[in-house]
Amino acid sequence: MAYAVYCDTAIATKWWIEGSAGSDRLSDVIAQITTQGGVEEDDNHGNYQPVGNFITEVVADAIYQIHLDFDIGDGAVTTTLTSLDEMVYFDDAMTCKVKASATLTIGEKSDDSCKNGSFWSLSSTDQNYFLDSGTMYVYNSLILNRANHEQTFSGGTLYIENSSLGGINDAGNLDSTKFILRSNLTYVSLINVLVTNLEEFTFSYAPDVMDKVILNKVQQGMVFSAAGTHTVSDSDMVDCAYDIKITVAGTYVNMVDPLSTLGSIKITQAGLWAAECYTVNIHLTDKNAGAIADTATISCTRANVVTESAKFYKCITANTSTATFADDLAAGEWEEITDATILEAAPAWAATTDYVSAEAEFTDENPTDGAMTEQTITYKKWTGTSELETKYLHTFTFSESGYETLIIQDVEVDAPIDCRYELQSPKQPPAPWQEGMM
Repeated sequence: MAYAVYCDTAIATKWWIEGSAGSDRLSDVIAQITTQGGVEEDDNHGNYQPVGNFITEVVADAIYQIHLDFDIGDGAVTTTLTSLDEMVYFDDAMTCKVKASATLTIGEKSDDSCKNGSFWSLSSTDQNYFLDSGTMYVYNSLILNRANHEQTFSGGTLYIENSSLGGINDAGNLDSTKFILRSNLTYVSLINVLVTNLEEFTFSYAPDVMDKVILNKVQQGMVFSAAGTHTVSDSDMVDCAYDIKITVAGTYVNMVDPLSTLGSIKITQAGLWAAECYTVNIHLTDKNAGAIADTATISCTRANVVTESAKFYKCITANTSTATFADDLAAGEWEEITDATILEAAPAWAATTDYVSAEAEFTDENPTDGAMTEQTITYKKWTGTSELETKYLHTFTFSESGYETLIIQDVEVDAPIDCRYELQSPKQPPAPWQEGMM
């Protein structure tokens, strides 16, 4: 098979490929152009434009320079292009689009290994629909946005793994370098992705898989603009003006097991929230480390903690706060926590705020061999346009028939929990004949 390679007019403002050939590489595209004597004019068949108007092979099989807007596919014909161990550089103002029925693979995945990555450098003068209803795989590769404009994954299917999305981070231009996931996407998987030197990384589509996404010097951080509850796992934001920004009604974000505690949160509409959460895995055993029956109960509740007058307090009676903390304290709704080592930073008490004292986080009944189903619990939460911060201490209760109930209070869950607890057999009262014996 051979690629079909066309341009739109004799002026040749855009060119595209259809089909597949050989190893589906740009070298195969150039070979086809050379064979047919140039790039054929789609609206004037039989006329050809020189290959140098469209693409230059700067280093054979390694570095390519694209001179005009380039589409992968025409939106109908099944088309494939693969980029391995090479650099693809687009001249300023030129775009690239992966159309419907087309697949672009940058880098390679073999079993669990990502390898043979490439470097694609893009620079458009306006928003570029880089993924335009097609399919894109990016493995062990770098995509660089050189312009103060958006590179948009606007529709189709997107997989990025062990790769980087980068930009130029023009701090003086708030409409500058961005990557955006648009709402018309149908599936997105982001695994081990570094995003760096951008204005923002925007989610108008909630990724289906999002694990270990690291942002470094992304001014607006992760910007969530798609209604629904987003879950982001094992990720981190470093040197960002905002870690998370939420901009659309009905949008909520759970950051699960972040690599560092969250910092600055920006919420632009009332009622929205972001939460810092951690996973919990607990295994109950008997005193000999043996499995217990499948009839145990593991439960967890949470209570708000606050600072007031340089002291820490835990909510012991759920309440909507009054105008002064002193009144609520006198009403028995708070108790002081003197062990400040577990509360190095707690939010200040706020008036007219709902506080909880024993709100349920989860209950896991009948865990198999005492091993609970993994749960996710909330450590901190930011709500509304004031980004009101709330923080929690947790109480865990472990019970099983024939064992003493174990209660662990005032746990600050600021990291994942994976641990084992022993349940003890109940203490027996002394026999009558033992009364008074030493």
